[in-house]
Amino acid sequence: MSVKKNIATDLESCPVCGENIIRECRDILLSYKDNEVTIEQPGQYCIGCGESFFNSSDLAVTRKLRADFQREVDHLLKSDEIKEIRKKINLSQKKAGSIFGGGPMAFSKYERGIVKQTRSLDVLMRLIS
Repeated sequence: MSVKKNIATDLESCPVCGENIIRECRDILLSYKDNEVTIEQPGQYCIGCGESFFNSSDLAVTRKLRADFQREVDHLLKSDEIKEIRKKINLSQKKAGSIFGGGPMAFSKYERGIVKQTRSLDVLMRLIS
């Protein structure tokens, strides 16, 4: 299934084939480094050619799932595990970013799945845990 990002919130017809578009959640297959997982992805899907279109809101729904899938494949802590360790040592996201590096928003981004932590930070977090 190909993925096209569309800025428009709702399409009436498919820009590829002209058929009708429906908004729904469908199972899509994600691949990363020879690993695969199926996730339920909201979006707009063409009933004719099967093309799929995702706006930023659609992708935001599954951002953390996609990020955690990649982290699992890379043997890194998942977003909730990072949060759990940070809370265990009683640090705010801002303070953790100041102590471990990355800036005041780093841990917010790690925990929301926007940015993947470095291997060295991952090892440090595991040691602290």
